[in-house]
Amino acid sequence: MLQDIFNWYVSARMMMFVVNSNIGGRKMGEVADDMLNGIICQSCGVWMRDCFSEDGMDLNADIFDHPPGHPRTCKGCLEEEEDENC
Repeated sequence: MLQDIFNWYVSARMMMFVVNSNIGGRKMGEVADDMLNGIICQSCGVWMRDCFSEDGMDLNADIFDHPPGHPRTCKGCLEEEEDENC
């Protein structure tokens, strides 16, 4: 339940970046780069959990300076994929 709420919150924040892309938000090319660098999920586009500060309210700016460097999949998508394969 908590994971679902977190994923919804993260998805909503991600959509705000996409919607605001033409007024100074993240550009679509930057979103693709974030996906390839592992900052957002490669399947659904939500921010990965380690992109947020400890309290979960602010983005962790360090993740943009030192990204994982490879595409990653969020826990929700991994669980969905696992359920489909069973």
